[in-house]
Amino acid sequence: MLPTHIGGRDILQSRKALIAALDKHNGILLVRDSPVTDASTMKETLSNEEDPLISSMSYTGGSNNRTALVDGVLDAGTEPHYLHIPEHSEMAYLDRFPSLISFACVLPATVSGGSTTVVESAAVEGRLPAPMRAKLRTLGIEHVMYYGSEGVKTWQLAFSTSRPQDVEEYARVRGWALRWTPKKTGVYLSYRRASFLQHPRTRGIVLSQTDLSGSFYGPRGQHRGWAPFASMEFHRQPYSFRWGDGSEWTEEEKDSWGRAKEASLRRVEWQKGDLLLLDNLVAMHGRLPFEGDRKMAVMLGDPYERVQPDRGGWRGGMWVDSLKPSTVL
Repeated sequence: MLPTHIGGRDILQSRKALIAALDKHNGILLVRDSPVTDASTMKETLSNEEDPLISSMSYTGGSNNRTALVDGVLDAGTEPHYLHIPEHSEMAYLDRFPSLISFACVLPATVSGGSTTVVESAAVEGRLPAPMRAKLRTLGIEHVMYYGSEGVKTWQLAFSTSRPQDVEEYARVRGWALRWTPKKTGVYLSYRRASFLQHPRTRGIVLSQTDLSGSFYGPRGQHRGWAPFASMEFHRQPYSFRWGDGSEWTEEEKDSWGRAKEASLRRVEWQKGDLLLLDNLVAMHGRLPFEGDRKMAVMLGDPYERVQPDRGGWRGGMWVDSLKPSTVL
């Protein structure tokens, strides 16, 4: 069962109360009968001037196309309705990503489906084979992004600029490798990062990753799914990944990640006025297929910086060379 606060206005009265509830419930909290019914009331409730519950952040560098419904609130669930969006921590493939995320139900699926799935990252880690856990700790992940006219999102939209030199500078200061396609219509970015991070409140070391099943765009190697990306070679998709040493994930490793998530999934069966709050550092979310109309709003907030040069990456047996530029593209 999900931790549910019926009419949880006490939880929404202060940031202190919200954070305490999230920490108590392992980063997953569903507020029923909230005052949030659309993008405007979401912003009003979560970003009130006296005591903002979430410090909103932009979607810079994100891999999907999202429209701002109002300032600080984006549309959500825009991927094809027939897909099961695999569970992931939002934007955890980037160096700067939200530590808090909130979803509001504006309109549940009018025909069927559309549940949001949630899973605790610790549960996923615990179900992975021991060799995979060891590789995650020692090798980290190399993330490979493609932004271009053939992808989901152009680099101009991803980085809010029309100047290639701005993207080059963005990559340079982060130690990312960069390669332009001919005429700079698209760009590949690659960077190696630790799989684990230190939680800013609990100080515990936690697994925080995007989906590593290799099936975000649909079943691997098949035409079923998000066309045309599902049928592309994996390394040509808008987002792909390798181990931090440049070696490829095996199909069994990708399947192991998917099975570990599926074994611990819980569902949010949406009702209008529901507000789902997640600690994005310790919980993952996904979405099941749906039919009919469905409208969701999302607010990203409290950005976390994965790479912190003054500390040189995380120590204690973790893969620590998080500032080393990638050389594999």
